[in-house]
Amino acid sequence: MQITSEQATLFVALATLFGAFIGSVVQVALSYLETKRQRNTLRRSFLAELNSMPTIDEKMLAIIKVEGSHELLPTMIYHSNNEEIGQLEPKEAEAVVRFYSYLIWYQSHASKVVDLGENDSLRETYIGVLDELEKSKNGAIEALEENLESNALPLFASL
Repeated sequence: MQITSEQATLFVALATLFGAFIGSVVQVALSYLETKRQRNTLRRSFLAELNSMPTIDEKMLAIIKVEGSHELLPTMIYHSNNEEIGQLEPKEAEAVVRFYSYLIWYQSHASKVVDLGENDSLRETYIGVLDELEKSKNGAIEALEENLESNALPLFASL
């Protein structure tokens, strides 16, 4: 059987199209895996920061009074990744932003709380906020852990 030049041209065109299609599929798959890896890295970073924080309770006020610093809890991961939070699932992003917003607000007001008298009702309100802050931290941890994916494809972990 003899292949004509038209058939050869058609074969080359089909091979080119098939190669382009396979290349596109591979590129999309690699892009998806990279996005997934970045999202997981972001989750792990937030979890590391959140889990490094001590329990948020009334003892924090005593530490603030002794230390004189109101920024006792780290927010470096949050501040350096606040533009990346959109990569997270909506529930996790909401939980993370809620916690850090409460935390930043509380830390900006903590020095005022230390100066309030023991029987001041405003002080009691601020202490009540500490419980909410701890619950919010735990909610962020749960949301992040719920969506944390294992490295099921170790072959692509280094990509």
